[in-house]
Amino acid sequence: MNVLMISGDSAAIKGKKGPFYYTLSGLSKYWKKIDVLCCGSSSPSFKLNKNTTLYPTTNRSPLFPFFLIGKMVKKLKKNDYDLIVSHDYGLMLNGIITSILSRIFNIPYISEIHHIEGYPRISSIKDVVYRVTAPLYLKFFAKKAKRIRVINKNEVYTYLNSINFPMRKVSNITSMYIDLKTFNPTSKEKKFDIVFCGRFVSNKGIFQILELTKILKKERPKIKTLLIGQGPLEKSISKFIGKHSLEQNVKIVNWIESIQSLADYYKESQLLICSSTAEGGPRVTLEAMACGTPVISTPVGIMPEVIEHGKNGFLYNWDIKSLFLFSKKILDMNACEKEKMSKSAIKAIEKFNYPNTIKNYAKSYEDLILKHNFKEHRTY
Repeated sequence: MNVLMISGDSAAIKGKKGPFYYTLSGLSKYWKKIDVLCCGSSSPSFKLNKNTTLYPTTNRSPLFPFFLIGKMVKKLKKNDYDLIVSHDYGLMLNGIITSILSRIFNIPYISEIHHIEGYPRISSIKDVVYRVTAPLYLKFFAKKAKRIRVINKNEVYTYLNSINFPMRKVSNITSMYIDLKTFNPTSKEKKFDIVFCGRFVSNKGIFQILELTKILKKERPKIKTLLIGQGPLEKSISKFIGKHSLEQNVKIVNWIESIQSLADYYKESQLLICSSTAEGGPRVTLEAMACGTPVISTPVGIMPEVIEHGKNGFLYNWDIKSLFLFSKKILDMNACEKEKMSKSAIKAIEKFNYPNTIKNYAKSYEDLILKHNFKEHRTY
């Protein structure tokens, strides 16, 4: 099967081995050709392997929709694609353009919506705009998609149902492909109390983790928090650290060169916190749990389906008081209690092993194309 993907990923085209890189590596074993248009990227084209190539769409990011149209038309004129897969987020520009060109060139498309920015909670002015844009896209464009792929039964599924979207078009296909050979519970010395991994952007709730560190420092002067990531809030984060004298308590690592190094950081941490206001997964929570590291998370994305509150982790409703109490509970656990929670976390992640979930993703799309000819059905 030949597939054209429209993505906003800016790491894989640079050869950085992040989640999308490994997703494409896995899919390439099942699909004959994968071409990926990376929206807004000005990096050179990158050939990931013999049948997977990533292309930039523009060197002028603010105008990328117009350049995306040109790139897509050039690709689609060849008319050798069986399917277009659009990764839709933010203003949903990828999906709007794909919806129109899909009809013009008579090539079916699938809209992948991992999460709706600003849902369930708004974290910035941008989120307000995104909350307005999403239903417009879904009402006037996405209904032309052959499928809407969601990756959990919580956020996006609930949102689509709430706006009376035709649910027969919705398929739940997880994107949580966890390499259990790398993310496993091998023993490591605990160097950090808390770890955060993700973009330094408003919806990740990173300042709540910094606030927690400040509070915990009062009774644990040597509390150590690790922040893995980078983004527009870097200066604000540094300012907060300096203002509250947390230089000895917070370590920042901007980029991890290998997934093994990332796994090691999880294993070296007492717990991982996800304080996001909106997520599809998030993947980092599952990776940490696979390493036996307990997770405290807001009820976003797939978390309510995975975390059994108090058994393999904790869920909290964005309030610092609960985050503080649950963090203390994990940090104060004895060895037996920690081992019990760790084993429960590992058990919950077994179903997300990389080979099986990536195969299910690839085969699900092949079945839609080859066997069912997009006959309407649900996977729930």
